[in-house]
Amino acid sequence: MLMRLEEHTLNAGKVSCRALVVSPTQGIVLDRARLEELRGTTAGSDFDREIVANVRAHQGESCVVVISARGKTQDEFWRFDPSLSAEEAAELGYLLVEDELPTYRRLVAAGVFSMVHVNWGVRETLAYQQGTKRLLKELRAAAMAQSETTGPSAMVAAADRFILANLTSFHNESLEAVVQNSLGAKLPDLLESEPHFRAVVRAIPKSILR
Repeated sequence: MLMRLEEHTLNAGKVSCRALVVSPTQGIVLDRARLEELRGTTAGSDFDREIVANVRAHQGESCVVVISARGKTQDEFWRFDPSLSAEEAAELGYLLVEDELPTYRRLVAAGVFSMVHVNWGVRETLAYQQGTKRLLKELRAAAMAQSETTGPSAMVAAADRFILANLTSFHNESLEAVVQNSLGAKLPDLLESEPHFRAVVRAIPKSILR
């Protein structure tokens, strides 16, 4: 197993929910070979499929999925190859977010309303944040240029825009710090808006969410 799946309970005042925390069990460096893979056609990873399977097995119980770049020891980590140039790191962040979007959709359809990435390095966090902004900008521009607003592709695009804008976040902090500084305050609002974003995802044909 290259990753560890653990259940946590997140508490924010009177609000609490189950979080699935995913962390590495060994050191994994995202390098130029991974960048080249992502430049081609990808269909997610075994990691993604295992996370989705776990959430589906606990349908309705998991409200947050936490991706931690650090495991229990200093030898357990996910990080970018330090030899990547600034441009390569930025592209890698963008392509990783783009590759994760189908997984995010499936997680939200299965009951998750926040995908939180914690314990990443400063460089990785910035690359993910900028990649998310770039992808969201592209999706919004495509929506403006698209005449179709009700077909399957339009529904997928609408869900993707909502997920990137509201339900994903990347942090150079521990989970505890993120809960205390930002996520804890957002949990009640996320729970309150759950029917809205659930409806956004449910508009997508089930065949696309498999």
